[in-house]
Amino acid sequence: MIRRIWERLHNTTAALERARLFLFENNDSLGRLLPMKRPLLPIAVALCAGCAAGGLAGIGLAWIAAAGVLLCVAIILMLQLGVRPLLLWLPVLGLMAILGATNLRAREDFLSHYHLRNLPHDDERAYYVITGTIAAEPTFGEKRRFFLEPEEIYGRKYWNRISFEVDVETMGDGEEQVPFAGRLKVYVRPRRAPGPAARDNLAALRPGSKITFRAEVNRPFEQSNPGGFDFRLYLRRKGIYAVAYFNDLGWARIEEPDGPSLPRFFESVRSGFAGMFYQNLDEDNAAFMCALLLGDRGNLPEEMVDNFSVSGAAHFLAISGLHLAIIVSVAYFVLRLLGAPYRTQRVLLILLIIFYASMVGFRPPIMRASIMIVVFFLGQLLGRRSDTLNTLALAAILIVLWDPQQVFSIGFQLSFAAVFSIVIFTKRLADPLIFGPGWLRAKVFGGLRETGFRDYVKLRRIALESAGTPARVRHVAVKIVAMGLCASIAAWIGTGPLVAHQFGNLSPLLPVVNLFLVGIVYLAITFGFLLMLVSLLGGPFSGSFLPGWLATLPLTEATREITGFFAALSWRGVPQIALGALAAYYAGIFLVPFLRRRRLLRYLPAALIAVAVLIAAWPFFGAPAKFEVAVLDVGHGGASVLRFPDGRVLIYDCGSTRRSDVTTYVVNPYLRYAGITHIDAVVISHPHLDHFSGLSTLLDTRPVGCVVITEYFDE
Repeated sequence: MIRRIWERLHNTTAALERARLFLFENNDSLGRLLPMKRPLLPIAVALCAGCAAGGLAGIGLAWIAAAGVLLCVAIILMLQLGVRPLLLWLPVLGLMAILGATNLRAREDFLSHYHLRNLPHDDERAYYVITGTIAAEPTFGEKRRFFLEPEEIYGRKYWNRISFEVDVETMGDGEEQVPFAGRLKVYVRPRRAPGPAARDNLAALRPGSKITFRAEVNRPFEQSNPGGFDFRLYLRRKGIYAVAYFNDLGWARIEEPDGPSLPRFFESVRSGFAGMFYQNLDEDNAAFMCALLLGDRGNLPEEMVDNFSVSGAAHFLAISGLHLAIIVSVAYFVLRLLGAPYRTQRVLLILLIIFYASMVGFRPPIMRASIMIVVFFLGQLLGRRSDTLNTLALAAILIVLWDPQQVFSIGFQLSFAAVFSIVIFTKRLADPLIFGPGWLRAKVFGGLRETGFRDYVKLRRIALESAGTPARVRHVAVKIVAMGLCASIAAWIGTGPLVAHQFGNLSPLLPVVNLFLVGIVYLAITFGFLLMLVSLLGGPFSGSFLPGWLATLPLTEATREITGFFAALSWRGVPQIALGALAAYYAGIFLVPFLRRRRLLRYLPAALIAVAVLIAAWPFFGAPAKFEVAVLDVGHGGASVLRFPDGRVLIYDCGSTRRSDVTTYVVNPYLRYAGITHIDAVVISHPHLDHFSGLSTLLDTRPVGCVVITEYFDE
C-alpha cells in the first residue's frame, strides 16, 4: 500500500511539473491556450454581466441550462473544425456569463422550505418568538454613541433606533418552535427611555451572542415613489427577505456564545482600538480615525459626511485600496527597520492584510484590495511578476463567485471601475503632461520634424538616465505631481458617471479635491496606524498615553473646511443617467486596452462613449408635451410635483411628520428620476410642519424661482 501511495504521489508530481512546463516554459502552447495578454479580464466581465442579467432579467434556470448546453456543443464543433483560438473565446465567454447567472439564480431558487423567503406574510400583523445568533455589529440610529440620549425634533423626543442582523435558528409561537434558516433584519424602536434591562442587553448586543425575542415579522416595504430607494430589493440582494420590529430591547434574552467566536473576537479588537482613539484624541479626531481605520462613520458630523459625498471624496471614508496601501507601506517600513528577512516580510504583510480585512469586515473595496495585494506578495514569494489588470480581474472573479449579489453593490462597482480606470488612463494622461511641453518646443524651435511623441518620450527617458542629479530630481518631482493629478482624473473618468447615476452628485473639481485631501488622509492613516501599534506594544489597547498637543491636531478641521469648500462648487441633483448610456460608456472604457493596436477598431471606444453621451442627452432635446401631476408618498404630510407642458415645474407643499428629511429621501429622488433640474415655484398651503418641514433642504439643494405662502401664515 505504501508503494502504491508513493507511486500516485510521484505521478501527481510529474503531472504538475508537465503542467508547469506547458504553462510557463512553452510559450507557443500558452499562446494557443490563452491567445491574449490578460485572459482573466474578459472572463471577469462576462461573469459579472451574467450575474447582472440573471438578477435583472429574471431568467429561469431551465433556459440558462439550455443555453449552456448549446454553447458547449458550439465549442466542441469549433474545436473539431480547428477554428482560430480567438473565435473560441466567444462561446467560452458565453459559458462564463451562464455560470454567473446560474450562480445567482441557484442561490435564490434552491432555498429550503423552512427559509425566511418562504415565510407566509398575511395582511394582518404576525408575531413570532425568534431565536438565533447576532450576525453583525449593531448600529444605533444616526449616532452610535448617543443612543441613550433622546433627540428632540419639532418638539417631540425620539430615542435612536437600533438595527442588527440575526441568523435565525427557530421561529414559532413560543410553545412550538420550528427550525428556520435565513438572515433577519431586526429593528428596535424605543418609545421611552431605556430601562436597566435594556441597558444591560445593549452591552451584550455583540456578534456571536445568542438572542431570543418576540417581534412582528413582515416583508420589507416596497418602493412607493418613482426614483425612491427600493428597500426590499436592497435587502434581497443581501440575502435578507424579512424584517422584524419590537419596541423594547429589555424584552429580549441575550446569552454569551458557548465557545470561541471569531466575529466576537474581531469585534472586541475593533472596539478596543476605537476606545483607544477616544481616550487619546479629541472627539472629532477620534471619530475621523475610526472612520478611516475601522470603517465606523457613526460619530462623524452629518454635515461632514454630506460634504464628502457631494464633493466626490466619499471614497476617502470607505476603507479601500488607498487605506490598505498606506497601512502596508507603514508596516513594511517598520519591518525593514527591525531587519526582518525578505520572505518573512512578505508573509507577515500577508497575515496583516488578512487580519485587518477580517477586523473591519469584508466589504467589496477591502476584499478587492486585499486580494490584489496578497496576490502581488505571493507572486514575489514565487518569483513571478503579476499583471495589475489580471490581478484585478481575479479579485472580481473570486468576489462574484463567493457572493454574486455583489455585482449590484455600488461599492463593488465604484471600487473596480476606479482601479481599472487608474491603471488604463494614468500613464496615457501623464506622459503628455510630463513630456508634451518639451516635445512641442522641439517641434517648433528645435527642428524636430519627423520624430513622433512616443519616440520622443523614449529618447527623453534614455537621456534622463545619463543626466545629472538636478535634472533627474526635477523630473521625479514633476512626475509625482503629474501622476497624482492624472490618477485623480482617471478615477473621476471611471467613477463620475456611476456617482451621478446613483447619488445625483457630480464634482468636476474632484481631481483637485483629491490633491488637497490625499496628503491629509495619508498623514491621518499613518498617525492612526502607529497609534494602534503603540497601543498593542504597551498592552492590549493601552489607555491614555498621547501628549495633549498631538490629541488636538487640526486634521479633522482641515478636512471639513476643504470638503465644505469644494462641496459648494459641486453639482447636486444631476438627473439619472440611462442604463443604456452607462453600458455604452463603460464598454468603451473596457475596450481601450484591447483595441489600441488595430487600426480599424482603434476608434471604437470613442464611438461607444459618444453613443453614451447621446443616450444620456436625449431626454433634454425636447420638453414634455403634457401636464403631469405626481402626488408623492411622504406619510403624514404633503408633497406634490406639477409639471406643465411648457416645462415649468411647481411643487405644492413639501413636508412630513417623518423623522427623516422628506426632501432628501422622497422629493429629490423623484426630481432626479423625472429629469427635473429646476423648480419655478414652491407653494406652501399653511404653516404646519408636516407641509413645509423639507422646504429648507429643498432651497439648499435645488434652484427655486420663488416661494409662495398663503394668507394663513399671517395668523
